[in-house]
Amino acid sequence: MQSVYLLIQRASVLLIRPITVLAEGKFVPGGNILIFLLPIAAMALTISSIPVHLQFFRSTATHAERKSIESTYISGLLIISLLAVVLLIAALMIAWKDMSLTMLLSICAVFLIEKFSDELTRYFEFHRQYHHWFGVQLLRSAWLFIPIGLYLAGYNYAASLAILAVLIAIGSVTAFFVSTKLRPSFNMNGWHLIKTNIAFISSAGLVAIHRQVPRIAVASLFPQFAHIFQAIAQLMQGVSLLFNVKYQIPYRAMIARRPLYFERLFHPIFRTFSFIAIILGFSGIAISILAPSVLDYQIAIILGLGVAMTADSLGFSLATIYLGYLPWLLEPKQALMTYGYTAMVLLICFLIGYGILMVANNALIVVPATTIAVSLLWVTLIRHKHFKAIG
Repeated sequence: MQSVYLLIQRASVLLIRPITVLAEGKFVPGGNILIFLLPIAAMALTISSIPVHLQFFRSTATHAERKSIESTYISGLLIISLLAVVLLIAALMIAWKDMSLTMLLSICAVFLIEKFSDELTRYFEFHRQYHHWFGVQLLRSAWLFIPIGLYLAGYNYAASLAILAVLIAIGSVTAFFVSTKLRPSFNMNGWHLIKTNIAFISSAGLVAIHRQVPRIAVASLFPQFAHIFQAIAQLMQGVSLLFNVKYQIPYRAMIARRPLYFERLFHPIFRTFSFIAIILGFSGIAISILAPSVLDYQIAIILGLGVAMTADSLGFSLATIYLGYLPWLLEPKQALMTYGYTAMVLLICFLIGYGILMVANNALIVVPATTIAVSLLWVTLIRHKHFKAIG
């Protein structure tokens, strides 16, 4: 029953982000902020997800070096957060030269909200404080309704969002330290911890680009569909959630200790899911091409996207499982070779997809079709390279 309860909690939280994105599109004319802000902040969060928390959660409160472990964890967390903010500002100023100060401030603040909410929910989940976990997850998304409400009350939307984001970011950092009872700390041990795990940025970067670059591209190339696309993408995370509850969370110990056995045990099921993803992907393409002749164009596109993006979420769930094997199978330097191959697959597929977008007319369906291809090619590559000997 507890697993069902947790699933309901997680599913209910997932609904909030799509609703906020749709609300912005409906009630804030020309307010295309969330469609850029959320994927950029999510990309920064994913790339900065170096596992500095491992030793902290492995140790107990009575561990002889607990204070040192706590200090190292916090130092690593604060250093990577500050570095991420600095690099994020630099990247945005180079890539988006006409970005307003309020937008820049909003993105950095939302990144910090996501970063420290992520750490706090991990802490609550580890300590089985699921009501607190739910509260943090609820607040990290629900606050986005407030600037929309302020806009409807006559206030400037962008300024309201930026000011509120900064306040919530300060609140998130404060809540993290109050709830964990840890003290801010900066030391060289935190920097060494980051350097030890730096290779895993490769995997995090690949995942971030895979998930967020297509959303940013849609916001730029198809602004009329950007809010719908973002909302469907957020909603389809439910597929990944169901997949993780069924095939990831109950088997974390097995994946960590016996990844080869786990892959052999579940490969037939994963192979079936791969075929389902392919079928759904082609079905989404067919709906997008054929349905406009019998349905309203926008409805046909949304239906096609819904089917294709379900396949995309399923394919991505499979890809993350296979990427997740690598830290347990390989040393960080060994894993870099495989990450290099997966990066090449990502680049080639994205270039082909972008080329099709440039010559096809309103071919929005190409976006999820491209990410489905990337996910399934990653699965094939990793399995062929590291699991081919087990059938």
